Order: sequence, then structure tokens, then C-alpha cells
Amino acid sequence: MEYQTVSQTVHEYTNLNHKSPFFISDWDSNTNIISRPKNILEDSLKKSLDNMDKYFFIEDDFGKDSVIRFFNNFNVTLDRNSFLIGPNASLMLTTALIALKDIGIKNLLIILPVYFSIPQILRILDIKFIQYDTIFPEYQLDFEKIKILLQQNPIDGIFITDPFYGSGINVSLNFYSKLINYLNKTDIYLIVDYARGAMKWKHNTTTYIFDFELYNTLKKANNFIFIESVSKRIFANGFKNSLLFSNYNIIQKIRKLGDCFIGSMSAGQMEFLNNLYRISNISTVNDMIKKNINNAKKHFELIKTLLLGTDISYTVPTDGNYILIGIPKNHYKNTADIDIFKKILYNFNIYTLPQSLYAHEDISYYIFRVNLLLDIEAIIIALQELLLS
Repeated sequence: MEYQTVSQTVHEYTNLNHKSPFFISDWDSNTNIISRPKNILEDSLKKSLDNMDKYFFIEDDFGKDSVIRFFNNFNVTLDRNSFLIGPNASLMLTTALIALKDIGIKNLLIILPVYFSIPQILRILDIKFIQYDTIFPEYQLDFEKIKILLQQNPIDGIFITDPFYGSGINVSLNFYSKLINYLNKTDIYLIVDYARGAMKWKHNTTTYIFDFELYNTLKKANNFIFIESVSKRIFANGFKNSLLFSNYNIIQKIRKLGDCFIGSMSAGQMEFLNNLYRISNISTVNDMIKKNINNAKKHFELIKTLLLGTDISYTVPTDGNYILIGIPKNHYKNTADIDIFKKILYNFNIYTLPQSLYAHEDISYYIFRVNLLLDIEAIIIALQELLLS
């Protein structure tokens, strides 16, 4: 399914009914529920006032000292030539794919689900790709099957979104270790989009500001690109930032491409990044992310209780604030995702994002994303209506 079709349908519905539907899959979270570092934001704005006229470009390495000190605080050494800072994860990822094209990457293996823009970008770049389907609701990877795909096809890189897009389920460290051991015998790149990761639901996480466990695993790869964004974990959409880690050659390629495809960061963004990684703010930022995780977990438990004894399936998350819910298609006369999407929208005033935007359409379930950090009463009411339909 194409996102333009979904967007246009919602636009037409809103104009016709003179009201907006409840967006249960919303990208934005409820401001009354989430925790944001208001004091850190205000401090960042004050500090940025003297530099409002300045441009901060990726090639200038502004902000790196703060990130390096943060890493050192956790006894991790970080070479300043092994990472870049950018204004958001999407631009960093797009530029990384352009850099891969520039060094001769021609074929990728994409692990589904993946954000819908990735295949579009690859087509524009004339990078061919094959897709590996993961199965709702478990979303597990079979290393042996993937290894066979890599052996049977001229693959230059493997692209993984972690958590699997919309599901809240992480790729296991054990899988990464097996994959890296295999890839290191080849020249194949490992690209991991972790922009919505590092909100782990387990309790033994050292810090939510950065996932050192995953980073220490990925950096064992000879050829890798790792993208993450702490600003997404505190829902600071107006002050986005992103870190990209890779080997020296790719970092230099992206640095050179930065002016053309990434542009600059504002003084406010740079000060906010410096503050987020400041040693004295670690506890504050950690506590806020932990509160967001705890709220997501509480809401998930309520949804689980509601769905108990029904035939509706759902993912059991390990990370983040999203889950996927699957309604059996035998509930509907017309079983194409677009038809079910429209029926739910027009009959119940509920806007669902079909998972077929990010993966192949499931033959058994209509799968859609639920943001756990919305008003839980509104989510429960919406799901009850769908259960009674």
C-alpha cells in the first residue's frame, strides 16, 4: 500500500465529515502523558541566543566533545572520526545510502518491516534490493535462511530497522553476533536504523541515553552503519538530533556529502544535544525516558487485559512506545488492507496506519500500529468499538 493513498483518504474523510479521526497510530504522543526535559530545553535556548546567526555543519564536528565525554563516563572510548552528528535520523540515513551508492553498493537485502521511504530512496539511487519477510506477531529472524539469501544473491549490504518497524520488538544481540561473524568474512555492509530504539523495557539497562550493549556488538563488524537518536526518546521533535557511527571511509564520504544533503543544525539544536549528553544531566534524562517507558508498559498491560480471550493478536514489545495489533481478516467481507482501513475510518472515526505500508500485506490479519503514549481511555474505547464490530 502507498502512504499517499492513506493520507489522501484521511484528508477526504476529514473534509467530508468536518472532524478529525482519532489517530491511534499517531507519530506524536500525548503531551499530558510523556515526560520531556523542559528545564534542559529552556537552558539550551538561553545558551543558543548568542549563536543564533551561526550555521553548524556536519563537517565542522560541533558537539562531538560532549558525546565523547559521555562515552568516556561509561568507560567507552570513542574516536571522533568514527561518528557524525546530524539534525535528524532521516537525513543521516538518506545521506548514508547515497555514500554507499558512491562506493559501489549495488544490491541490498532489506529486512521487513522497514519505513516506507527506504525502498523509494533505493529506487531513486538505482540500488536494487530483495526483501526478507518477518512474520507477525513474533518477528523473529532465521539466521540460516538469511545466510542462504546472502550466498545465493549478489548482496552488498543488509538493512535492518531495530525495533522491527512499528512492532516494538528488538533484533536479538545473538542474531547480530552470528550475522557479524558471517559478514566479516565478506565485504557486505550492515546498516542498522536504530532511531526508535534504546527505550528498552528490561530493568537492567545502564542508561537510556545510549545503547552501549548494541553499539559494542555492532562495532565488531568490519563494515557497518549505525544510526540512533536520543531526541526521539524524549519526544523533542522541534530539537531533533542524530548520531551516525561507521568506519572511517564512510564517515568521510558522508562528511563530504553533508553540505548537499544534510545541511546545518541550529544553535538551539546544538546546545540541546550538548545538554542531553552532559554528565550532570544523565540522571535527569534517564529518569524522563524511564517514565515514558513505564507509561507505555502500563498502557500495554491494559490493552492486553482488554484483548484477553479475543482472536485479536498483538506484538509483545521489548523496546519503545509502539505495538502492532492484528485483527483477523475473516471479520471483514472485503479483506484488502485498503478496504479495511477505509471501513474502520468511516465507520468508527479511527485512523489506523496499515502495516502493509512497511511490509508485504498479511493474508490473515489487518495489522496496524498503536502508539502506547496516547490517551489510554481513547485507545481502549477505540479498540472496544473494533471488538464489537
